Amino acid sequence: MSGTAVRDFAGKKWPKDYPHGLPQKLEDYQSRIRKHSGLNAYIELFDARKDAARIQEKINIKKAGLLAGMIIGLKDNIAYQDHLLTASSSILQNYRSPFSATLTERLLAEDALIIGRHNCGEFAMGSDSSNSFYGLVRNPHNQEYDCGGSSSGSAAAVAAGLCDVAIGTDTGGSVRQPASYCGIFALKPTYGRISRYGIIEHAGSFDQAGILSAHPDDIAKVLHIISGADGKDATASEQPKPEFNLKPFTKHANILVYNNLLQLPGVQNDVKDAFCAFVRKLEKEGHKIHLADFKQTKEMLSAYQVLTSVEAASNLARYDGILYGNQQYDESGKENICQTRSKGFGLLVKQKIMLGTYIAEKQPDLLCAAASFRRSLWESTLRQFEKMDFILSPTTPAPAFRTGSLPSYDDMFLLDLFLIQANLCGIPALSFPAGKSKNGLPLGFQIMAADFQEEKLMSFVNDYCNL
Repeated sequence: MSGTAVRDFAGKKWPKDYPHGLPQKLEDYQSRIRKHSGLNAYIELFDARKDAARIQEKINIKKAGLLAGMIIGLKDNIAYQDHLLTASSSILQNYRSPFSATLTERLLAEDALIIGRHNCGEFAMGSDSSNSFYGLVRNPHNQEYDCGGSSSGSAAAVAAGLCDVAIGTDTGGSVRQPASYCGIFALKPTYGRISRYGIIEHAGSFDQAGILSAHPDDIAKVLHIISGADGKDATASEQPKPEFNLKPFTKHANILVYNNLLQLPGVQNDVKDAFCAFVRKLEKEGHKIHLADFKQTKEMLSAYQVLTSVEAASNLARYDGILYGNQQYDESGKENICQTRSKGFGLLVKQKIMLGTYIAEKQPDLLCAAASFRRSLWESTLRQFEKMDFILSPTTPAPAFRTGSLPSYDDMFLLDLFLIQANLCGIPALSFPAGKSKNGLPLGFQIMAADFQEEKLMSFVNDYCNL
C-alpha cells in the first residue's frame, strides 16, 4: 500500500448507505479496519455487536440518542469502563479502567457506538508516532510518511475511513498536527469546555480533549454532547454550551496573520504559497487581513517546554508499580520503583520526567519565569481578540515527514510553532484541510478565536475552507 491513499470509504453516511442498519455498518467498518491493519491506527477493536443491536432497536422505535449510528474511536488515554487503558505505554499494558471518562459516558448516553482504542504517543507525548509501545502509525495518504503525534492513530483512522469521529487529546497541538498531516478537521476546544475527568494526564493545565472528523458538522454534534460542566472536574467550565449549529458566516471578519512567522527558515515554500493564496481569496471575499509580528517565538516555545515538563514529571510520579503500573523486581528485591519506571517508560517520557524534575528542584526561577510569560501571552492574546475575530496560520510549517526521519531535537520545536499559543492561552483552535503539497501530501491551516467561540470558528471554516 506504500504511496497509495486508502480513503475509499469517504462520504458513506448511515442510514442512507446502510439499508440493513447499524449492525451492517459496524461489520463494514470492522472489516475495513482489518483490511488496513498495516496503518496500525487501532490497538484494540471492541466487540460492539450487542451495542449495535441495542442501538438499532432504539432507532427502530425512534427513541435513539442524538449520536445514534455514529461510530467513534477513543485515543488510548481516555477511560472506558472495563476496557484496557494503557496510554500506549508498557508500564500500563495490563491496566483495565474501573470507570469511564465523563466524555465517554456522554457519548454512550447519546447512543454513539465506540468501536475501539486508537494508537497514540506514549502518555500523549511526541510530535511523531514512533514512541508508542505498539509501534508507529502510518499515514493513509502515503504509508512511507508519518501521521505526527500524539493523536496519530485517531487522525489516521478518520482519514482512512475507519471511524466517523475520533476523540483525541491536545496538549500542544496533538489533534491538530496529525489532522493536518492526514488532511482532516480537528478541533481543540477552549480549555474547560470538555471535562478532563477520566483522561490520563500529561500536563493538566494544558490538556484538553479534541475532536477529529472528515466533516465539521460531525465535530459540532459531538462537541455539543460531550461539553459542559462536570462535578468531577473542577476545571470544567460552567459556561453555558450552545447548540453549535453551523450557520452561514455572514459578516466580514477581521483576521490576524503573524507575517514574520511565515518567513522563518523551517516554513516550507509549499506551505507559504498555499497559505498566501488562501489569504488572497479571503480578501476577495471581503474579509480584512491584518499583518503583525509575533516577537516572542523562542520564549513561547521555551515556556511551553518548561511548564509541560514540570507538570508531566509530577503527573507521572504515580506510575511506580505500587498503585499503578506493572511492577518490576531486581534480583535483590530492592529498588523496585526505580526498576518499574526505568523499564516501563519509553525514552521520550523519561527525558521529560528528568527535565521537569530538574527544573522543579534546581531551577525554580525558570519555572516562575515560564508561568509569568504564559500569563503575559494570555493577556496580550485576549487584547488582540478585542479587535480581531480570528488568528489564522498554517497548522504546521511543513507537510508530513518520512517515517523515521523526525527532525532534530531543535527542529522539533518548530513543529509546535503555530500550535502552542492556543494551549498556553486556553483558546479554541481548529485545523482544516488546505489542499496538497507538490508531493501529494495534505496541508492544513489553523484558525484560532477567543474563549468559547467554537461555534464561530466552525461556521467560518465550514463556509470558507473550500475557497
